[in-house]
Amino acid sequence: MLDDGDLLMPGGDSSAIFHAAALRPVTAEFSHFDRHGAGGWTITGMGIAYPMTYPDHRVPVMPVATRQRNATVFENGLRVRVARLTGHRTTGEPAVPRQRDGRS
Repeated sequence: MLDDGDLLMPGGDSSAIFHAAALRPVTAEFSHFDRHGAGGWTITGMGIAYPMTYPDHRVPVMPVATRQRNATVFENGLRVRVARLTGHRTTGEPAVPRQRDGRS
């Protein structure tokens, strides 16, 4: 997440996320649950996903040495220009569905 509210989504070696979301409206949701008490926060951002440009690769989201070692992490990446950002406090534990085993 950048200071202006935009979201960088690295694609790495796979171009699947790029082809699925580039130039389309997207929603990203992040949740944090307090380990020591009930509740937490859920943040939802909605906007348009654009292909990363060269200046996006230079955003100081990580130290320069780490960026150089992991340069391919930004290949096929997207920058979500967030138009609406909402958040709400949650109570209790999240309802996490059971993992699928491929039989159902």
